[in-house]
Amino acid sequence: MICNKLSTDSPYLPLFVPATRPDRFERAATSGASAVIIDLEDAVAVSEKARARVQAAGGITEFLAAKADVFVRINAFGTTWYDEDVAMVAASPLNGVMLPKCESPEVIQSLKQRLPSKALIIALIETPLGMARARSIAAVADRIAFGSIDYAIAINAFHTPRALAAARSELVLAAALAGRPAPIDGVTVETSDRRRILMDSRHSVCMGMGGKLLIHPQQIEPARQAYRPTDEDIARAKKVVQTTDVGATVIDGRMVDAPVIAWARRILAMHEATCTGD
Repeated sequence: MICNKLSTDSPYLPLFVPATRPDRFERAATSGASAVIIDLEDAVAVSEKARARVQAAGGITEFLAAKADVFVRINAFGTTWYDEDVAMVAASPLNGVMLPKCESPEVIQSLKQRLPSKALIIALIETPLGMARARSIAAVADRIAFGSIDYAIAINAFHTPRALAAARSELVLAAALAGRPAPIDGVTVETSDRRRILMDSRHSVCMGMGGKLLIHPQQIEPARQAYRPTDEDIARAKKVVQTTDVGATVIDGRMVDAPVIAWARRILAMHEATCTGD
């Protein structure tokens, strides 16, 4: 099993691919997405679960893993398919696993014992109980992600930025308290509406999310664009970082102190990361 770090400076933009479509695995790996998530869960019908597992196992090769980070979204703990999914991924050249409907840090700890030591676990939080335990889950997972559609359904809310603002804020706080990378935001269901994915991704940025789950290659570039700092922010950041060890000062009519300098350094790191396509 291969292990790369989950990115922190650049937006993490993994692309889902149904496990039943191994012909798309390599295309996804070279699409420019941050990672490929081969999906054994929601993208696969109940009648196809066993076949999908076999197809995934055959399609996840060292050659594929050399091109991109590769994760598998297994079926949730407690389902009929969980144990066999875990056995399959443990024997495959992967970076790790996405655990859906995660509600317990103990499940993550148990899963880690069944995987190679370098395997990463992304915990997908998409139920009320999972949200209530987000802080303890974030403390043991390598990263958390937001299953926004399932969560909205579970709390009888609309899948809108305003309705889910509190949930996103809680996940951002949970990750920060655990010292983990910022959470990965949920999907946008419109696959070809560039404006929609751009707006949703900008909202993710504003909320403090560190990336976004994608379901179509056409979503990659607008999502990445949303995470690029504006020209105005870059220009200001370059001025600010030249100011050190002077306490509080004013540049172009705006205060600059230690937190602003930290912001400027972060903006420039994000700019470098998104310009290089990381």
